[in-house]
Amino acid sequence: MVLRRFAEQRLESHAKNFRVVVVNGPRQAGKTTLLRLRHEVTGGEFRSLDDDSWLSAALADPKTFVEHAERPLYLDEVQRGGDALIRAIKYVVDLDNERGQFVLSGSTRFLTVPTLSESLAGRVGILELLPLTMAERSSQSGDFLIKAMTDASALLASPSPWTRSDYIELMCTGGFPEVLELDGPAARRDWFASYIATVIGRDIEQFAAVRDVSLLSQTLGLVAARTGSPVVLAGLARTLEIGHPTARDYLSYIETVFLTTRIDWAGNVVAIEVKASQTPTSNDARRLRWLRDKLGDKFRAGIVLHLGAASLSFGDRIFALPFAAMWGHRQLD
Repeated sequence: MVLRRFAEQRLESHAKNFRVVVVNGPRQAGKTTLLRLRHEVTGGEFRSLDDDSWLSAALADPKTFVEHAERPLYLDEVQRGGDALIRAIKYVVDLDNERGQFVLSGSTRFLTVPTLSESLAGRVGILELLPLTMAERSSQSGDFLIKAMTDASALLASPSPWTRSDYIELMCTGGFPEVLELDGPAARRDWFASYIATVIGRDIEQFAAVRDVSLLSQTLGLVAARTGSPVVLAGLARTLEIGHPTARDYLSYIETVFLTTRIDWAGNVVAIEVKASQTPTSNDARRLRWLRDKLGDKFRAGIVLHLGAASLSFGDRIFALPFAAMWGHRQLD
């Protein structure tokens, strides 16, 4: 069964407005499937640079590789073609401003890596495809944040059917399509370990010279242990026994291959506190009340997400909601 992705509509819109569309995202998130589905609708040509024949042609003569292809040309894992391929695409679209000529996918934020001289700025629309969300898996609208920003009280609902064990299974499984088909925690653990090893050992090596790959794994582990907290560069450098510039580079590398992402707060704010409790209390929202009082009208809502069943209001834009409120409490088939 193919699950519909929210990115499909954005891809269609970008193809109407930009000469080049880039779909970025981690490996195994579903980029190839998204491009193939689009290719079935539009026609054109699909080439994957994971195929050694196509890769050899792209590296040997990128200009001919690009010019002698049907349009739209779908290029999967385009980062493997390097700087010369991106410059060849730029050359072609600078001669013809027709929209939707190229749809590229990459498992790194490849247009930002230092080995590229060309970013396609002004010619490219970029969208990111991350692993499946629960809203996608449960065929819901995915409007949780919109409701939270406009009227969080609309998220209050009857007791949720989701249980603590349901949530734990969900968290251990994640959203990578292939992992959803694995049987048991041991298989999942092996898959994720192999995934990390491959991404760090292969993808980062394509754009960065790293003398000690094990330090990248340690960096990732330290960042994971600080999830939800500010990452202090000095602390990372001290723990890893490396200089600040090297620590900064390592953080940039693991972000480039989608192993981490940074969150900035800007404009209006919906603040979320995550608790493992099944019985949230008003005290769990004390930091949210502090932030509300500091931000004033910029504070749209504060939400305590928890593993219980009850939806509660703690007054003046503060709520406690089950995790399942993010996907309308719908259970998976």
